[in-house]
Amino acid sequence: MYNTYFDVSGTRLDSDIISVAGFVSDVQQWLKFEEEWREVLGEFGVPYLHMRKFAHFKGPFESWRGQEKKRREFLKRLSGILSRRVRKSFCRSIRVRDFEALNSTFSLEQIFGSPLGLCGVTCVGAVRIWQEQFTDGEPNILIFEDGDADKSTLTRALGTYYDVDPVYRKKEEHVEFQAADWVAYENRNLSSDWIHRRDSWGQKNYRRSATLLYHQVPNDWGDIGASEIREICERLLHTVARSLKS
Repeated sequence: MYNTYFDVSGTRLDSDIISVAGFVSDVQQWLKFEEEWREVLGEFGVPYLHMRKFAHFKGPFESWRGQEKKRREFLKRLSGILSRRVRKSFCRSIRVRDFEALNSTFSLEQIFGSPLGLCGVTCVGAVRIWQEQFTDGEPNILIFEDGDADKSTLTRALGTYYDVDPVYRKKEEHVEFQAADWVAYENRNLSSDWIHRRDSWGQKNYRRSATLLYHQVPNDWGDIGASEIREICERLLHTVARSLKS
């Protein structure tokens, strides 16, 4: 049996971008992951990884300023665990302004409920495609960190399009959410750079922590821009029309 742990970065009210990210692996590998992840946290004297706090020297990372060698080694050790224990990482990011701009044309709120609902459906869709190809029909439990404001729209969208009920757990219950937070945080930053620094995109020096993840773990990451939203909605309309004809 497989578990996929998801985290969300950003909200509709205070963010330009919302990212949904997750890791999938089988239950036995997740048990080993938890043990090894906690061991590294203990060795470095921190209770958790939270990327925003890590990046800005907040909370347990306040005293790490100027200790780049320690910071690099910390992330290297954690990414090594991910490379050994997880099968794949997934992420989808959506620009809230694109959702708002196309809402009236395609009734996006009626269909998906919120940007989070659309983002979650597309990310879970990528997981389902992988599952169909590589797991011989083994069940996959979808576990989301609890607490997002639009949780109800995400639940409804996933139930409508994939007939699944996501499981919600508190962040402190599963260290797996810390890994998902890492991917969501990095992808949200990359998407923000694409919006605000489009002219210099080719010369962008990506954060080392994003590059480390990208090269260590098989991934399926992507943005849902306006053209992708249109394509998704037109495909849905075509499916509905075909169903009515039959």
